[in-house]
Amino acid sequence: MNNAKILTAILIPLLLISIGAYAYAHFTDSVVKKYKFHVRCFIVEIKSYKAVSRYDDDLITKNPSDDVLEAMGGTTTISLSTDKAFIGWWVWVGLLIQNQGSFPANVTSPTYDINTTGVGVYHEEYFYGPYTHGDFVSVDHTVWGGIRWKDLEKYGAPPGNVTPPVTLEPAGDAYKNKMVLWIYLKLIDIDGPTNYFSAHIQITVTATAVYPSP
Repeated sequence: MNNAKILTAILIPLLLISIGAYAYAHFTDSVVKKYKFHVRCFIVEIKSYKAVSRYDDDLITKNPSDDVLEAMGGTTTISLSTDKAFIGWWVWVGLLIQNQGSFPANVTSPTYDINTTGVGVYHEEYFYGPYTHGDFVSVDHTVWGGIRWKDLEKYGAPPGNVTPPVTLEPAGDAYKNKMVLWIYLKLIDIDGPTNYFSAHIQITVTATAVYPSP
């Protein structure tokens, strides 16, 4: 037997052993691959809110509370509750809204979930902004700071409201790219109780993304 035949006789078993080991590993082991996807989105949230009424905070429960909302960093939904509601009860709700996402977003009229029996809710919305800095609290834009229920009851919504939607650019610092939404809510009679009753009002911000043109 020459050297070539001897070498072939040695290599073939070695190759078969390697192929067999690879095949076994291929059919018995699983390969895990991890991928990271970076998705651009829009996150429009309420950064702060107020409930301004003749029937003040002692009679209106806010959820989340101011401290909880600050810890959360924002929310899309807030709720107000009272067990001293009556026909004609009203409240002004102010929302300070910011787009914390990657795309611009159009903010439109919010959605409501009202939990009362035999009572209707009349509501009006007033949009302000967008504000690129903290000018929503400046002297020329008195739509947030210093708002009193007496002024709202006497004069109505602050001047300067705009037609929705309001386009908010992405994020920014704590003061940039925000808007103010004031909502007037009043309980009206359908076939409800004549005495005090409980009412729960939930308000959710509504927005749509403005994607760049392809």
